[in-house]
Parts: sequence; structure tokens; C-alpha cells
Amino acid sequence: MTEPKKLAILRIWQILLKHSDYDHPLKQEDIIKYLESENPKPYGEYMQNVSAVVKNLSQQLGIRTPFVLIEPGRSVVG
Repeated sequence: MTEPKKLAILRIWQILLKHSDYDHPLKQEDIIKYLESENPKPYGEYMQNVSAVVKNLSQQLGIRTPFVLIEPGRSVVG
């Protein structure tokens, strides 16, 4: 099964942040190599990290923590 598009975009963004900058851009082939070589975190671990970020940002913004549902393999647009 391929990973959901939103998770793939996040992984690409993380690779760009970690391995590139203005003076060291990555080519598409480089990004693909990183995607293939880096194992994504298990879903449960990933969701724990996402939950912590959402909770912290909500507290910093002084808003109620939203309910977030991410179902692997599905995307909802709207």
C-alpha cells in the first residue's frame, strides 16, 4: 500500500528541511533516494507526534484542541 499523499508531502518537506538549503538544493532523484532509504515511523508513533504538535499549538494559540482524524490510505478534501 502506498502512503497517503498528505503524509508523503510531509515526508518530502522533512527531507528538504533536513538535507537541503539555499546553497544545497536537492534534485528530484535525491529526494526519491531519501524517501526510499528512510523508513517512515509506524502509524501509532506518527500519530503520537502529530497529537503532541496539535495539542501544543492549540495551547499556545489559546484555542480548544481540535479533533483530528487521519485514516491511512484515505484523504478528504473540502
